[in-house]
Amino acid sequence: GAARVDERRRLWERIAKEAGADAVAVLLTLIPVLGEVATLRRALSESGEPLWPSRFPASELAIIRARGEYNWWSLYQQEPRPRGTELFREPNRYDLAEWLRTMRPEEWRWGIAVDPAATEKTYADHSVALLMAVRGQGDAAEARIVAVERGQWEVPSLCERVKRMRNEWLMRRVDARIYAEGVGGFKAVAQILRRMLPEDSVREVQVRGDKFTRALPVSGAWNTGRVMVPSDAPWADEFVQECCRFTGVADGQDDQVDALAHAWAAGAISGPTFFQR
Repeated sequence: GAARVDERRRLWERIAKEAGADAVAVLLTLIPVLGEVATLRRALSESGEPLWPSRFPASELAIIRARGEYNWWSLYQQEPRPRGTELFREPNRYDLAEWLRTMRPEEWRWGIAVDPAATEKTYADHSVALLMAVRGQGDAAEARIVAVERGQWEVPSLCERVKRMRNEWLMRRVDARIYAEGVGGFKAVAQILRRMLPEDSVREVQVRGDKFTRALPVSGAWNTGRVMVPSDAPWADEFVQECCRFTGVADGQDDQVDALAHAWAAGAISGPTFFQR
Protein backbone atom coordinates (compact mmCIF):
# COMPACT_ATOMS: atom_id res chain seq x y z
CA GLY A 1 0.00 0.00 0.00
CA ALA A 2 2.67 2.55 1.01
CA ALA A 3 4.85 1.78 -2.03
CA ARG A 4 1.93 2.41 -4.38
CA VAL A 5 1.16 5.74 -2.70
CA ASP A 6 4.80 6.81 -3.07
CA GLU A 7 4.64 5.84 -6.74
CA ARG A 8 1.56 8.01 -7.24
CA ARG A 9 3.24 10.93 -5.44
CA ARG A 10 6.22 10.78 -7.79
CA LEU A 11 3.80 10.69 -10.70
CA TRP A 12 2.03 13.81 -9.41
CA GLU A 13 5.38 15.65 -9.13
CA ARG A 14 6.30 14.74 -12.69
CA ILE A 15 2.90 15.83 -14.03
CA ALA A 16 3.08 19.16 -12.16
CA LYS A 17 6.59 19.81 -13.49
CA GLU A 18 5.52 19.13 -17.07
CA ALA A 19 2.37 21.23 -16.74
CA GLY A 20 4.31 24.25 -15.55
CA ALA A 21 2.10 27.08 -14.32
CA ASP A 22 -1.10 25.64 -15.77
CA ALA A 23 -2.78 24.60 -12.49
CA VAL A 24 -6.03 23.69 -14.23
CA ALA A 25 -4.20 21.27 -16.47
CA VAL A 26 -2.53 19.73 -13.42
CA LEU A 27 -5.89 19.30 -11.66
CA LEU A 28 -7.59 17.75 -14.67
CA THR A 29 -4.70 15.34 -15.14
CA LEU A 30 -4.75 14.31 -11.47
CA ILE A 31 -8.46 13.43 -11.27
CA PRO A 32 -8.04 9.79 -12.34
CA VAL A 33 -4.92 9.45 -10.19
CA LEU A 34 -6.75 10.74 -7.11
CA GLY A 35 -9.44 8.17 -7.76
CA GLU A 36 -6.85 5.40 -7.68
CA VAL A 37 -5.37 6.70 -4.41
CA ALA A 38 -8.82 6.92 -2.83
CA THR A 39 -9.30 3.26 -3.67
CA LEU A 40 -6.18 2.45 -1.63
CA ARG A 41 -7.85 3.93 1.45
CA ARG A 42 -10.80 1.51 1.27
CA ALA A 43 -10.83 -1.62 3.39
CA LEU A 44 -12.53 -3.73 0.71
CA SER A 45 -12.33 -3.66 -3.06
CA GLU A 46 -15.46 -3.45 -5.17
CA SER A 47 -15.32 -7.24 -5.52
CA GLY A 48 -15.25 -7.64 -1.74
CA GLU A 49 -11.56 -8.53 -1.33
CA PRO A 50 -9.52 -7.01 1.56
CA LEU A 51 -7.14 -4.37 0.20
CA TRP A 52 -4.85 -4.58 3.26
CA PRO A 53 -5.22 -8.20 4.42
CA SER A 54 -2.15 -8.14 6.67
CA ARG A 55 -3.72 -5.36 8.74
CA PHE A 56 -7.45 -6.00 8.19
CA PRO A 57 -8.17 -9.61 7.17
CA ALA A 58 -11.64 -10.47 5.93
CA SER A 59 -12.66 -12.01 9.26
CA GLU A 60 -11.85 -8.82 11.19
CA LEU A 61 -13.56 -6.62 8.61
CA ALA A 62 -16.73 -8.70 8.98
CA ILE A 63 -16.72 -8.02 12.73
CA ILE A 64 -16.13 -4.31 12.21
CA ARG A 65 -18.94 -4.04 9.67
CA ALA A 66 -21.31 -5.90 12.00
CA ARG A 67 -20.92 -3.09 14.53
CA GLY A 68 -22.78 -0.72 12.21
CA GLU A 69 -23.12 0.15 8.53
CA TYR A 70 -22.94 3.90 9.06
CA ASN A 71 -19.46 3.89 10.62
CA TRP A 72 -18.35 1.12 8.28
CA TRP A 73 -18.98 3.15 5.14
CA SER A 74 -17.62 6.37 6.65
CA LEU A 75 -14.45 5.07 8.29
CA TYR A 76 -13.53 1.95 6.33
CA GLN A 77 -14.85 2.52 2.82
CA GLN A 78 -14.45 6.32 2.58
CA GLU A 79 -18.01 6.59 1.26
CA PRO A 80 -20.10 8.21 4.02
CA ARG A 81 -23.80 7.37 3.92
CA PRO A 82 -26.02 10.36 4.81
CA ARG A 83 -28.52 10.13 7.61
CA GLY A 84 -32.01 9.59 6.31
CA THR A 85 -31.44 6.07 5.02
CA GLU A 86 -32.73 2.98 6.82
CA LEU A 87 -30.42 1.29 9.35
CA PHE A 88 -32.31 -1.97 9.88
CA ARG A 89 -32.90 -4.75 7.37
CA GLU A 90 -35.40 -7.59 7.75
CA PRO A 91 -34.38 -9.49 10.90
CA ASN A 92 -33.87 -13.14 11.60
CA ARG A 93 -37.00 -14.64 13.17
CA TYR A 94 -37.42 -17.39 15.74
CA ASP A 95 -40.27 -19.44 17.20
CA LEU A 96 -40.91 -17.82 20.58
CA ALA A 97 -43.15 -20.58 21.94
CA GLU A 98 -40.63 -23.30 21.07
CA TRP A 99 -37.72 -21.27 22.41
CA LEU A 100 -39.49 -20.66 25.73
CA ARG A 101 -40.19 -24.37 26.01
CA THR A 102 -36.56 -25.41 25.55
CA MET A 103 -34.41 -22.51 26.80
CA ARG A 104 -32.81 -22.41 30.26
CA PRO A 105 -33.33 -18.97 31.87
CA GLU A 106 -30.04 -19.11 33.76
CA GLU A 107 -28.12 -19.23 30.47
CA TRP A 108 -29.37 -15.77 29.49
CA ARG A 109 -29.20 -12.28 30.94
CA TRP A 110 -32.59 -10.59 31.13
CA GLY A 111 -33.56 -6.93 31.09
CA ILE A 112 -36.61 -4.74 30.52
CA ALA A 113 -35.81 -1.45 28.78
CA VAL A 114 -38.34 1.32 29.43
CA ASP A 115 -38.66 4.26 27.05
CA PRO A 116 -41.27 6.61 28.58
CA ALA A 117 -43.50 9.14 26.90
CA ALA A 118 -45.85 9.31 29.85
CA THR A 119 -48.90 10.95 28.34
CA GLU A 120 -52.33 9.84 27.18
CA LYS A 121 -52.60 12.41 24.38
CA THR A 122 -53.32 10.75 21.06
CA TYR A 123 -50.73 12.74 19.12
CA ALA A 124 -47.87 12.10 21.53
CA ASP A 125 -45.08 9.56 21.43
CA HIS A 126 -45.67 6.12 22.89
CA SER A 127 -44.11 4.56 25.95
CA VAL A 128 -42.44 1.18 25.45
CA ALA A 129 -41.36 -1.67 27.71
CA LEU A 130 -39.17 -4.22 25.93
CA LEU A 131 -37.94 -7.51 27.41
CA MET A 132 -34.66 -8.76 25.95
CA ALA A 133 -32.65 -11.91 26.66
CA VAL A 134 -28.91 -11.69 25.95
CA ARG A 135 -25.98 -14.05 26.11
CA GLY A 136 -22.38 -13.44 25.19
CA GLN A 137 -20.88 -9.98 25.12
CA GLY A 138 -19.54 -7.45 22.64
CA ASP A 139 -19.09 -8.81 19.12
CA ALA A 140 -20.10 -12.30 20.28
CA ALA A 141 -23.37 -11.21 21.91
CA GLU A 142 -26.72 -12.46 20.66
CA ALA A 143 -30.20 -11.48 21.77
CA ARG A 144 -33.85 -12.47 21.60
CA ILE A 145 -36.62 -9.89 21.75
CA VAL A 146 -39.09 -11.70 24.02
CA ALA A 147 -41.89 -9.22 24.80
CA VAL A 148 -42.88 -5.68 23.85
CA GLU A 149 -45.63 -3.49 25.31
CA ARG A 150 -46.37 -0.14 23.69
CA GLY A 151 -48.99 2.45 24.50
CA GLN A 152 -49.83 5.98 25.60
CA TRP A 153 -49.86 5.97 29.39
CA GLU A 154 -49.19 8.44 32.15
CA VAL A 155 -46.27 7.69 34.46
CA PRO A 156 -48.19 5.73 37.16
CA SER A 157 -49.88 3.51 34.57
CA LEU A 158 -46.58 2.90 32.77
CA CYS A 159 -44.90 1.86 36.02
CA GLU A 160 -47.75 -0.52 36.87
CA ARG A 161 -47.39 -2.17 33.47
CA VAL A 162 -43.63 -2.56 33.88
CA LYS A 163 -44.15 -4.07 37.34
CA ARG A 164 -46.71 -6.51 35.97
CA MET A 165 -44.44 -7.50 33.08
CA ARG A 166 -41.54 -8.20 35.43
CA ASN A 167 -43.66 -10.20 37.87
CA GLU A 168 -45.26 -12.27 35.10
CA TRP A 169 -41.86 -13.31 33.80
CA LEU A 170 -40.57 -13.88 37.33
CA MET A 171 -43.12 -16.70 37.53
CA ARG A 172 -41.21 -18.30 34.61
CA ARG A 173 -37.94 -18.05 36.55
CA VAL A 174 -36.90 -14.97 34.56
CA ASP A 175 -35.45 -12.36 36.93
CA ALA A 176 -35.20 -9.26 34.75
CA ARG A 177 -33.67 -5.97 35.70
CA ILE A 178 -35.36 -2.72 34.73
CA TYR A 179 -33.52 -0.20 32.60
CA ALA A 180 -35.50 3.07 32.73
CA GLU A 181 -34.61 6.19 30.77
CA GLY A 182 -34.16 9.01 33.25
CA VAL A 183 -34.00 12.27 31.31
CA GLY A 184 -35.70 15.39 32.64
CA GLY A 185 -39.16 14.68 34.04
CA PHE A 186 -38.78 10.98 33.29
CA LYS A 187 -36.56 10.58 36.37
CA ALA A 188 -39.82 9.88 38.18
CA VAL A 189 -40.19 6.57 36.33
CA ALA A 190 -37.16 4.96 37.96
CA GLN A 191 -38.02 6.53 41.33
CA ILE A 192 -41.54 5.09 41.31
CA LEU A 193 -40.35 1.67 40.12
CA ARG A 194 -37.83 1.50 42.97
CA ARG A 195 -40.70 1.89 45.43
CA MET A 196 -42.72 -0.81 43.67
CA LEU A 197 -39.95 -3.37 43.05
CA PRO A 198 -36.69 -4.48 44.72
CA GLU A 199 -34.52 -1.37 44.60
CA ASP A 200 -31.49 -3.12 43.13
CA SER A 201 -33.57 -4.37 40.18
CA VAL A 202 -34.07 -0.84 38.77
CA ARG A 203 -31.54 1.42 37.12
CA GLU A 204 -32.01 4.94 35.86
CA VAL A 205 -30.10 5.49 32.64
CA GLN A 206 -28.93 8.81 31.24
CA VAL A 207 -29.09 8.70 27.45
CA ARG A 208 -26.20 9.97 25.35
CA GLY A 209 -26.28 11.15 21.77
CA ASP A 210 -29.32 11.22 19.52
CA LYS A 211 -31.58 8.31 18.58
CA PHE A 212 -29.64 7.61 15.39
CA THR A 213 -26.31 7.34 17.21
CA ARG A 214 -27.80 5.15 19.93
CA ALA A 215 -29.29 2.79 17.33
CA LEU A 216 -26.01 2.16 15.46
CA PRO A 217 -24.63 -0.66 17.65
CA VAL A 218 -27.85 -2.68 17.77
CA SER A 219 -28.52 -2.19 14.05
CA GLY A 220 -25.20 -3.85 13.25
CA ALA A 221 -26.05 -6.86 15.42
CA TRP A 222 -29.59 -6.97 14.01
CA ASN A 223 -28.39 -6.93 10.40
CA THR A 224 -26.01 -9.84 11.00
CA GLY A 225 -28.71 -11.99 12.59
CA ARG A 226 -27.59 -11.69 16.20
CA VAL A 227 -30.77 -9.91 17.36
CA MET A 228 -33.78 -12.10 16.64
CA VAL A 229 -37.50 -11.25 16.65
CA PRO A 230 -40.35 -13.74 17.23
CA SER A 231 -42.26 -15.02 14.24
CA ASP A 232 -45.28 -15.88 16.39
CA ALA A 233 -45.84 -12.81 18.62
CA PRO A 234 -48.79 -10.46 17.92
CA TRP A 235 -46.64 -7.35 18.38
CA ALA A 236 -43.70 -8.51 16.25
CA ASP A 237 -44.70 -7.33 12.76
CA GLU A 238 -45.45 -3.78 13.92
CA PHE A 239 -42.18 -3.76 15.86
CA VAL A 240 -40.17 -4.88 12.82
CA GLN A 241 -41.94 -2.38 10.58
CA GLU A 242 -40.99 0.51 12.86
CA CYS A 243 -37.36 -0.64 13.06
CA CYS A 244 -37.02 -1.14 9.30
CA ARG A 245 -38.46 2.33 8.61
CA PHE A 246 -36.21 4.06 11.14
CA THR A 247 -33.78 6.61 9.70
CA GLY A 248 -33.08 8.85 12.69
CA VAL A 249 -34.39 11.85 10.76
CA ALA A 250 -37.91 13.05 11.61
CA ASP A 251 -39.31 9.53 11.96
CA GLY A 252 -43.00 9.36 12.78
CA GLN A 253 -42.51 6.50 15.24
CA ASP A 254 -39.21 5.53 16.85
CA ASP A 255 -39.97 4.72 20.49
CA GLN A 256 -39.54 0.96 20.04
CA VAL A 257 -36.20 1.55 18.33
CA ASP A 258 -35.01 3.60 21.29
CA ALA A 259 -36.07 0.89 23.76
CA LEU A 260 -34.30 -1.70 21.60
CA ALA A 261 -31.11 0.40 21.59
CA HIS A 262 -31.26 0.86 25.37
CA ALA A 263 -31.70 -2.87 25.99
CA TRP A 264 -28.83 -3.82 23.67
CA ALA A 265 -26.48 -1.23 25.17
CA ALA A 266 -27.15 -2.55 28.67
CA GLY A 267 -27.21 -6.26 27.94
CA ALA A 268 -24.67 -6.75 25.16
CA ILE A 269 -22.24 -3.86 25.55
CA SER A 270 -22.29 -3.39 29.33
CA GLY A 271 -22.98 -7.11 29.77
CA PRO A 272 -23.16 -8.72 33.22
CA THR A 273 -22.58 -5.43 35.00
CA PHE A 274 -26.18 -4.52 34.25
CA PHE A 275 -28.33 -7.48 33.34
CA GLN A 276 -26.83 -9.93 35.81
CA ARG A 277 -26.43 -9.45 39.52
